[in-house]
Amino acid sequence: MVAYFVFRLAVAVQREIWLGVGLALLLHLIQIPLIFVTYFFSLIFIGISQLLYIVLAIVIYQRKGRPGFVNGLIIAAAITFLLNGTCAVIFFFMYLSNNH
Repeated sequence: MVAYFVFRLAVAVQREIWLGVGLALLLHLIQIPLIFVTYFFSLIFIGISQLLYIVLAIVIYQRKGRPGFVNGLIIAAAITFLLNGTCAVIFFFMYLSNNH
């Protein structure tokens, strides 16, 4: 009986983590209209603008007492950071190789 409740709790926490990841991905869609509103300025500083709304979402869900959501948001933010960094390095080296 106890194992059943532990299993149900683990499934609920895992579900919240995936919902947090999904929320972060949906929040990333904010960048599309934001690019046109800010005249492509947000595209230059995409990491900073993503950091703003992800940190805000983390604070909101932390205050609501939803640690699964917070973990999912942090996981998605870490993946986004790695992808942004990788793309920045690739474009930086492409820019350097074309200028020499």
